[in-house]
Amino acid sequence: MFIFLLISCQKKEVQNERTIEKESPKLILKNKNDEVLATDVLNGDNEYVICVENYDKKKDRYVVRYFANEAEFENYAAQQPENTVYRKALDKFTKIKELRATATRNGDIFKDDPQLFSNETKQLLEEMGGLQPENSSARGVGLLYDRTEFRGRSYPLIPINPNYRRFRNKAESVRMVGISAVALCDLRWFRGTKIFLFYLPYGSFPDLGVFNFRNKAESNFEVF
Repeated sequence: MFIFLLISCQKKEVQNERTIEKESPKLILKNKNDEVLATDVLNGDNEYVICVENYDKKKDRYVVRYFANEAEFENYAAQQPENTVYRKALDKFTKIKELRATATRNGDIFKDDPQLFSNETKQLLEEMGGLQPENSSARGVGLLYDRTEFRGRSYPLIPINPNYRRFRNKAESVRMVGISAVALCDLRWFRGTKIFLFYLPYGSFPDLGVFNFRNKAESNFEVF
């Protein structure tokens, strides 16, 4: 009897997982010229940037803009009006690039222990709200979860985190609190492919797999 119940529960859990996958929201992917793209471009090897611009709750679909690389994103954002989400994102990303260049120059980007970072990198990180220990109770901007639908183990999102360490490549969903946007990157120190999650106003993203970003995040920074 016990074995039968155990098997039944396991089957039900598998079915629930499949249901979550089946009911994932649709994705409308556009380029900088508003042309609709096939979503398979998200499977490419290039280090692209995508921005989640909108979520239509009635139609259950996201509107996402795709940029082939960082430069294309920066050029597009620079052409947008002042005080728009793109201009704010560009301002923050410019500072992030400066921090990234400093860490690269000082050989910090492959060091797991923040205490081993150079003093110059430490200072910049502290000024931007980083260098908080993983078990810190300091202000967070949300939570990452290692399963979809905000299940499983959680990991705090802090304003800037160059290296998830024990939580690298494990995030499957994210819930944001009290901020408007965060950027997740698939390599340490804000390198690689990036996804800008704008608040929308919904700060919950139950499945990063919709954006082909499940189990990929290794670092993040708060945008605004």
